[in-house]
Amino acid sequence: MFTAKVYRVMVGSLSGTMEEVFTAKETIRKWNLDNAERAGKLYMLTDWSVKADKLQVEDVVIGIVGNWVENTDFIEKSIKEGKQVILFFNAFQDPNNTILREQETVLTFRNKMQDLCFCKRYNNTSELSSILGERLLSID
Repeated sequence: MFTAKVYRVMVGSLSGTMEEVFTAKETIRKWNLDNAERAGKLYMLTDWSVKADKLQVEDVVIGIVGNWVENTDFIEKSIKEGKQVILFFNAFQDPNNTILREQETVLTFRNKMQDLCFCKRYNNTSELSSILGERLLSID
């Protein structure tokens, strides 16, 4: 048995990037197995829910953004409530699957969030996992 600070973490997509959500959740699970006892902290995954009327109890909100973005009000509300927000933005933009107007919306959102929370671009799921693993170490 060991003592740890427990953080409730919600991971979800702001644009339908389900593979990355799965990767992030698996990264958290693996991080817990490898580091929880030594670091004295444990990350407990909770269900992704962005309903404004639902009580949010999360300590950390991780959002993943692909070629488009929605539910930005939820992220901004989480920041205002003092939650630790981590946003990942997919650096790859498939020209056959990207609408310029949506790409501009993602860029505008990323620029707005950069001063308010941790924002990082990633090129693939391996890089996403690595960045998230490092970030989990620094959460207090």
